[in-house]
Amino acid sequence: MTRLSGVRALVLLKTAGVAGGYLLTIWYVYARIGSAYAIAPLPALAMACVLVQSSAILVLMAALIGRLAISDVQERRARQLQPAILEALAAHASGIDRSADLHCWYRDHPAHVARCLADVLPAISGDSRDRLSRVAEALGVVARWRRQSTSRRVKTRRTAVAYLGLLSGGQAVPALLAALDDRVPEIRLNAAFNVLRSGRRRSDAERAFEFAVGAPLLSRAILADALRAHAVALSHHAIPARLASGDRDQILVVLEMLETWGRVLPLPDVPPLLGHPDRDIRARALRVIPLVGGTDDISADVVSRLRDDDPRVRGAAAFAAGRMMVRSAGRALGDALRDPSPEVALAAGFALAELGPAGIRTLEREIVSPNRAAAVVALEALERVTIGRCDYVRP
Repeated sequence: MTRLSGVRALVLLKTAGVAGGYLLTIWYVYARIGSAYAIAPLPALAMACVLVQSSAILVLMAALIGRLAISDVQERRARQLQPAILEALAAHASGIDRSADLHCWYRDHPAHVARCLADVLPAISGDSRDRLSRVAEALGVVARWRRQSTSRRVKTRRTAVAYLGLLSGGQAVPALLAALDDRVPEIRLNAAFNVLRSGRRRSDAERAFEFAVGAPLLSRAILADALRAHAVALSHHAIPARLASGDRDQILVVLEMLETWGRVLPLPDVPPLLGHPDRDIRARALRVIPLVGGTDDISADVVSRLRDDDPRVRGAAAFAAGRMMVRSAGRALGDALRDPSPEVALAAGFALAELGPAGIRTLEREIVSPNRAAAVVALEALERVTIGRCDYVRP
């Protein structure tokens, strides 16, 4: 917020300076016209405004034409140099030392060399990318991109963060971590993704994880796969700290991530959440509990949640009992086939199918039950087992 206020103040100051200079120029021309030609004040002021405005337009047109001409010359030069630079980069990536040639080109045409590097890096990997990343550091391209990542222009910062993410070796990570505080959401998201891809320390992954926990749903979805690769490292401190934070929103977000990753992780902080006062947290924890290691002693807690007041919690408990193959839940799951919530009944039917022969027998008995709803659920679960598609519903 402080940085944003400073930028606004700078913009206002520049605007005031330009307006003040414009008015002073008009006043100066007005004074010269009035003293030189003895013209009445009002016509003199109008003439001064017209002269200053016309001059400003001509200056702007000349500057624009000059800029376009310079850009055209630079583009032609870039097209001429590009094949040679790309060939040198390809040779260097393959192991042939072309650093001397690249240094010469970068000294005279730094922007062109940097652009060619950005074009080549996404197309290579492994040792080849490492070689080009090292030569980019030696040339000064990495330092150039670091400076650009703090530019006042959004487009420049966005491009620099994208380029820094192409490097290997972790030399760009400090600049990417700083970009996580950028005021533009797109830049923050790109920086987090590149930190997860380039970072080599656990603290780097934890910083990106902290960003993801507070990010919108779409950003978390984009980062999900990249975060999954760091799940084990995050389970040491970052995830337990969030689960123990007491913040409802953070706990739900972390549980959602754990379910999305689908990885078995040692997280002793999850089982206590089965008795959390918030029903959403209880339901989400039950869906995650099959993925948490060392949960042999919580079968009774899972079974007890089949009698929870909230249907989402009961359905999640049925899901967990089936995935964990809690055989002691057979009777409670049989009763859940008559649950007033169709989603809970269906989840219980699928869970019984997962329990093996005992659960199958329960379903077969329920097919002839006078309770039509329970019979329909049991039949559907058995049909899914027969065709090998016993999928779980999401309560």
